Amino acid sequence: MNRRVVLTFAAVAGLVVGATSPAIAASPAEVSTAATGAGIRTAQTTVTKVTANGGFSHGGGLAIGPAATDEFGNLENEGDWIAPKKGLWMPKAATTANPPAPAIPTVNGSKVVGAGDAKGVDGISGTEMRYASPDGNRWNFSLEPPDMGLCVGNGYVVQGVNGAVQVRDTKGNALTDVTPANAFVGWPAEYPSGPGIGDPRCQYDPQSHRFFMTWYINYGMNVLFGTLLAVSTTSNPLDAWSVYELQDLGGGLPEYGYGLNLLEGCKVACFADYPQLGLDGNGVWITANEFDFGQEPAYFGGTTVLALSKSALVSGSPSVSGVAWGLGYSGEVYNSEPLAFTVQPASTPSGGYDRSSGGSQYLMATRDMWGTVDNVLDVWSVTHTSWLRSGSGPMPVLNHTQVVGQSYACDCLSGAPGGGATQMDGVHPLVDSFAEPLNRLDTNDDRMHQVTYANGLLWGAASTAMNVKGSSSETVGVAWWTVKVGETHHDNLTARINSQGYVGVKNSYAWFPALAVGKGGDAVMAMTFSGPDRYPSTAYVTLGARGGAGAVHVAAAGVAPADGFTGVSAYTRNGTERWGDYSAAAADERGRIWFSTEMIGKNNGRSESTRL
Repeated sequence: MNRRVVLTFAAVAGLVVGATSPAIAASPAEVSTAATGAGIRTAQTTVTKVTANGGFSHGGGLAIGPAATDEFGNLENEGDWIAPKKGLWMPKAATTANPPAPAIPTVNGSKVVGAGDAKGVDGISGTEMRYASPDGNRWNFSLEPPDMGLCVGNGYVVQGVNGAVQVRDTKGNALTDVTPANAFVGWPAEYPSGPGIGDPRCQYDPQSHRFFMTWYINYGMNVLFGTLLAVSTTSNPLDAWSVYELQDLGGGLPEYGYGLNLLEGCKVACFADYPQLGLDGNGVWITANEFDFGQEPAYFGGTTVLALSKSALVSGSPSVSGVAWGLGYSGEVYNSEPLAFTVQPASTPSGGYDRSSGGSQYLMATRDMWGTVDNVLDVWSVTHTSWLRSGSGPMPVLNHTQVVGQSYACDCLSGAPGGGATQMDGVHPLVDSFAEPLNRLDTNDDRMHQVTYANGLLWGAASTAMNVKGSSSETVGVAWWTVKVGETHHDNLTARINSQGYVGVKNSYAWFPALAVGKGGDAVMAMTFSGPDRYPSTAYVTLGARGGAGAVHVAAAGVAPADGFTGVSAYTRNGTERWGDYSAAAADERGRIWFSTEMIGKNNGRSESTRL
């Protein structure tokens, strides 16, 4: 999630939903609702197409607006909501249930080398996002961090960041302007008082030859939220896109317009944060962490999982059916352990979907619910996904198991004074203007990042606190896993660790991993890389399915320190700048690996540079 709330909620406080916002789709049709286990609810639902003419702008150029620092008048103190990390979004009394955990990992340091075979170009920068405009008028606020969606297929590269999207060819040439995300979906400008969308994710489906993108929706007033899904109408992303709108599944009060309530913890108005996107042979999968913004602080309500008919979306159907699950709490809401957090649906870039058990899709998450240390991974399968395509036969069934592997740990103090990743000092005029020291960079927590299914394996990775041998203090690196999964008869999910490992560098920080798997079955994992002798940079490692990570390659070295406004005291960030929240990686049809991370590049003298 980008903490858009800081810059926009003050501006949209007077927004009347339905006046300057787009038309809000009707509440999802609740066909049936059932409990499938302790803390789990399921229902059939629909999403509604709101436009068939989404798309990119050409020749709009950049708008002229005030400097980033001119918007400090709109800042609000978010209090406990400033960084919703594991263990920090529930009543403190709940942490008494914190179970014993393994130790923070101690690892051998990885070697650091040059770019290797990597080639790249600068992606969308913070300046381009801020001033992107199809008509010369201002469309966006200043947003930190960028958050990244990336998909590649049919010779096109689609990159999304918070507030903007763009298409390039596979040689890196821009084919469109940097387009405001609101303009792309046919909505009014976010600046100064329009609806906000963010946390982009993007997938190319080699089966249907279509591009899919998702964002969260904030209509305004902190009481109504949802999710957007855009689908290209052809294999060319430069053509029109169909845009579908889904009201928040977690739920809230009926007077705020909520219809389907899948989570008991969504008591007032839940916000689907951090929506994640996956594909299998039959469905399009969207998951989200649900936070109840109607409460103070915004408690965690649970996790939602949505599966939609891919064939109906590809055909441009005006209304698309699907199935949704709400994963709540194991016992008393807020005072017992949540069943899940940041459930990542798998993508399958090669098109090698699992067709067993009537079609199977897989999802994976780290288990550390309390922001400490853990060694358990949660794995889910959904069987009978062919129902999404045909509407007949057995309904989809959600199955769950756990596997025990290497330990991982939350760097949950990274937003506290003195917490977060270090970076090399340099010129930083913004923090100097506040007479404050060089920003540190927020590494967030140990949630699971992008998951890929290939050749019967689930690939996943997470940032983790670690002790690298020879380091002067604890740092942050990456833990990664491959998990062998399968379905036996009677919807019995099996899972076991196939390989695992760590990436860490002495006295340095590597975080926000994103990995993609090539045709040969090996993977590339990208990440941000920084330290006291290095500006924020783009790095990657190669991974083998049988285990073992190669050296850390610096694909693009940073050219200056991050100097973003989210690190200054006026933002209540205690010197730790918002970063990430995630990177992105994708494999094209030829098996080439593409990735996008946040860094400080030559095209932008502050934070939110990206690199492709």
